[in-house]
Amino acid sequence: MGCLLVADVGGTNCRFALQGERLVWVSTKELVDTEAFLTSMTRELATPLASSADALVVAMAGRCMTGLKVML
Repeated sequence: MGCLLVADVGGTNCRFALQGERLVWVSTKELVDTEAFLTSMTRELATPLASSADALVVAMAGRCMTGLKVML
């Protein structure tokens, strides 16, 4: 298996790490869009993501609109 990039994006904080590397915390309010999210991960992990990770796994907080259905 290749290297995983994992992220847990909550309402207040975002945590991400490359598999086996250090875990990074940033404030979610700084991540206004996808580009900001990817730029932040690249900067904080000090590595270009495109050449470092083979897969991305993201857990993202979101408001439940109706029962178990979630709209993000």
